[in-house]
This record gives sequence, C-alpha cells and structure tokens, in this order.
Amino acid sequence: MNITIYIARSLFVLFLGIIFSINLLSQVTPWVEQTYEGNDLINVKCGSDVIIAADLPFVDKFYIFDNYSGNWQIIDLPQTLKTLAVGDVVIAFSDSLLYGFNARLQVSDMIEINGNILELTGGPPDVSYACSKNLAMLVTDEYLYVFDGEVGNWQSYNYNFPPDYNYGRYWAKEDFVAAVLFKTGSHYPTNLVYSSHTKTFNELENGLSGSTIMD
Repeated sequence: MNITIYIARSLFVLFLGIIFSINLLSQVTPWVEQTYEGNDLINVKCGSDVIIAADLPFVDKFYIFDNYSGNWQIIDLPQTLKTLAVGDVVIAFSDSLLYGFNARLQVSDMIEINGNILELTGGPPDVSYACSKNLAMLVTDEYLYVFDGEVGNWQSYNYNFPPDYNYGRYWAKEDFVAAVLFKTGSHYPTNLVYSSHTKTFNELENGLSGSTIMD
C-alpha cells in the first residue's frame, strides 16, 4: 500500500501530517511530500526537528525527515526492529546493524552490532536502548554502544558482561548515558557510563543500583 506523507515545515514541531490519498494541499504553508511504501500501520517517532517513520518490525528501510535540510531520506537497514527520535537524534537498529543520525549536524553513522541485544521488550528504562536530545545508546552482552550527537558517530566499549546477569536499567540523559546490570544473588550490579563532556566510558563491576537517582 502506498501512503503519501506531507510535512508542514513551519508547523513541524507542533504538527505531523500523515495524509492518505488527499489531493488538497495548503496554498500558504510549504509541504514536503514523500511516498511511503508499506502498510497503513505506520510507526512514527518525533524529535524536536526530526522524525522517523517505519512499518515495524522487520522492514528493510525507514524514512527520515528533518527540519534543517527540509528533505526526506530513505535509509536501507534490513530487518529493522526498533526506531527512536528525541531532540535532533534518531536511531534505528536490527539484530546486526545500528544506525544513528544527528539532524542538526547532518551526520549519520551505521555500524555492525557485536553480541546479543540484552532487552527488547517493555519500555524505558527496562529496554537496553535509549535516546535523548544529544545521545543514544544500545547495550549487548558484549558492548555498550553510544551515538554522541556532538561527534556524529557510534562509539563502543567492550565491557565485562556478568555471567549471572538478571536484568538491567538503561538511561540516556542530556550529557551522559548509563546502564545498571543487576546480577542474580548480588547487591552490587555492574555500572556502565559514558560522559559527553569527557567523551569517555567507565565501568564498575561492583557498583550501585542508581535507579532512584536516574529516574
């Protein structure tokens, strides 16, 4: 099914127009048209100046519009599982590929994922992926991946995955990301962090829960 998506650029933050088979366009506001090839159950995530649209899950491409360029992009990513958009940052991923885009800087990066994604079901902070205005993250049983919007590419940290891992909590804040990996029978979870100020990772194998502070 072909769906036509129209974006009113001057009203981008307040309104996303998804219009099916409508020929009447505004005579005042400029609209940007993109034909979407997929089902009518379209999944749309909106940041402040960027959106991502996809027919999730297990599609082979998704659509991005950002208010800085005023253009649509079509990104090929086979078997896309999840998408997120917050602020100027967009991420999308499959079991094997990870994509990030900063609309303000007009930079993107796609890399291969190593390891198994830890948590995909539920909502934040229970899922092992997150996005904020400037940062995005994904955690597997081998790596913590961070997309820093100021850098414009994915960075990775190979950490010591606890063999008695039980569940985790995951946060992407404005200037840092954090993961707390709880272990069966232990009061000391593994802590993983990344700072956008220092551009560095850190790990504590016997850390603190941090849930109250992060939330």
